[in-house]
Amino acid sequence: MTDVTTCTTLAEAAARMPVWEKLSADGASGIFTSPAWCLAAWRFFPDLGPPRLLIASSAENGPLALLPLTAGAGGLTWTGSPLGDEHDVRLRPGSPHARQAAMRLVQEVASRSSATTTPVLLTDVRPTGTLVEIAPSRPGAPAPVLHLHEPDPAWGPLACIPGWSRHRRRELRRLRRGRERLGRVTVARLTEPAQLRDAIPEFVAARLAAWRVRGRFDELPVMDRHPRFPEFLTAAASGLAQTGRCLLAQLRYLNRPIAQALYFRLGSADLLYMSTFDPDFAGCCPSHQLLAEAAAAALTEGASLIEMGRGDEPYKCDLGASPRHLRDVLAPG
Repeated sequence: MTDVTTCTTLAEAAARMPVWEKLSADGASGIFTSPAWCLAAWRFFPDLGPPRLLIASSAENGPLALLPLTAGAGGLTWTGSPLGDEHDVRLRPGSPHARQAAMRLVQEVASRSSATTTPVLLTDVRPTGTLVEIAPSRPGAPAPVLHLHEPDPAWGPLACIPGWSRHRRRELRRLRRGRERLGRVTVARLTEPAQLRDAIPEFVAARLAAWRVRGRFDELPVMDRHPRFPEFLTAAASGLAQTGRCLLAQLRYLNRPIAQALYFRLGSADLLYMSTFDPDFAGCCPSHQLLAEAAAAALTEGASLIEMGRGDEPYKCDLGASPRHLRDVLAPG
């Protein structure tokens, strides 16, 4: 028999970390359902709602499946939503009983949801994940992916981005060389927890400042402007870095960051979560220069694509990203 335990406080959820870490989810779902991400969200965004950490276990096999949810004003949602991109149930690897336990969790969520308001139980679900296999679903938000090309002798890292024409690559190379004639241009990759704890607050501040300078600050998502967002992202990123799942890439001019991008490591893919550039250096396209460098580095480390996150902004298509849609999981029956 499979029973469901619900943790309803931050302390209760934190106490389950040893069990939580042993259950896994594929791809970006493993990031946005991780203890590092969810505990930070519950801690810094209590206004989103209290924890509802659902764990399915059996007396014979112990914990088998887990869903990190929040009891928000509109019902149960993924913890940290809308900050996360893709989610799925976390399962005990290799267990023949995990799938059945996941079905038990879906039934539990359905029993706690209002069938009179919407048939959707959970949004932003991994399209090839377990939840989509065991429950009905429908197409959800777009989340394109960028299939990387190998660098070549002619263009180097610029060849990695499939959407760039020869003309675009030539222009980016010209701009890079022009900047290098004025001073040293380097690429840094911050991967250690201590490095990220120091760098993330400055990264967030630089991003907000850049949107202000461009007169588009009000276009940022509300949660990105939340007063505690820097603390949240610092805690989540440094926590993920403890297991090698986070890095901050920087393009530096005279040791000053002029473009930065926060990536989550997913194994065979990297997720580009957030980026920014210094408007004073917009003329040399620093974000594109950094993207090419990050893509080349990802390929050397076994990642063949970059997930671009939720949303169908035109720039993703311009880079050559392929369309992909997340799924909305519906109530069974």
